[in-house]
Amino acid sequence: MSEMGEVSPQSEREMADHRARVLTREGRWRLIGSVALALGALLLVVNGVYFGYAAYARNQVGDRSVQLREPQATAVAPQAPSVSGQATPMADQGRGAGAIVPMMLPAYEDADALERAPEQFRKPEGFRPVTPEDLLVHRTLPPSHLSIPALELESDVRGLRILDLGDAGTYETPDNVVGHIPESANPGGRGNVWLFGHLESPIRGEGSIFRRLPEVYDLLTEGHDVYVVVDTGDGGFLYMVESFRKIHGDDLELYKAEDSVVTLVTCWPRFVYDERILVTAELVGIAEDGPAA
Repeated sequence: MSEMGEVSPQSEREMADHRARVLTREGRWRLIGSVALALGALLLVVNGVYFGYAAYARNQVGDRSVQLREPQATAVAPQAPSVSGQATPMADQGRGAGAIVPMMLPAYEDADALERAPEQFRKPEGFRPVTPEDLLVHRTLPPSHLSIPALELESDVRGLRILDLGDAGTYETPDNVVGHIPESANPGGRGNVWLFGHLESPIRGEGSIFRRLPEVYDLLTEGHDVYVVVDTGDGGFLYMVESFRKIHGDDLELYKAEDSVVTLVTCWPRFVYDERILVTAELVGIAEDGPAA
């Protein structure tokens, strides 16, 4: 600074540079603040859309029960031996305990109408009716293949191993197959055959075998028959879907059954996966060239 109080050109430049740096820092923080606000607003919107979608998706399916067209065989038999070593207890509560579901009427009221039904809804050929004696046979072979004609679904079935997690155990997830809980029943015998499959598996890439399983809800609502064919090493067994249920994932419990049923399980809804769909079918036929009673 000169004796007359004037500011030197160098000092003016330094002051200008200082103001520029201050303005730059302020601008940078304003920009960061604006970006943070924008991201926060975006996250709120995404969060709202996610929960809105989850609520909408959960309401797309409910519970359905149907009156089976096929006559059901009954038999009095001793209790099946208890199983051990499973990761999840098999409760004796019976399938669908406590569930109140609407009874759906068949879409085809007589044999002629049923004959005109689309092929995927007709009863598969090559199966004889189930007799009471069939239900007394102890089936020892696990499932090897699953078919649901109404969904155009075909898949191999493999037993799921129990993974040791140290202080706990859990079943492995099915990898591009339908997974069978080995401690549950085998096809054709008394009890519940538990089969699991992915609705989708975008992260682990384990397939989407049961991606169309939720469609059973609409098929039952429309009154269609939905058949499930489960093959083993000594023949096939025909099941007919009797109910469609939806529960929270935390409420899933593997239960036994007094009659011969199969329960198919997958996650629901898409991108949320906190609920489970349970499709239960009852044994109505045994392959004509399959195991005898």
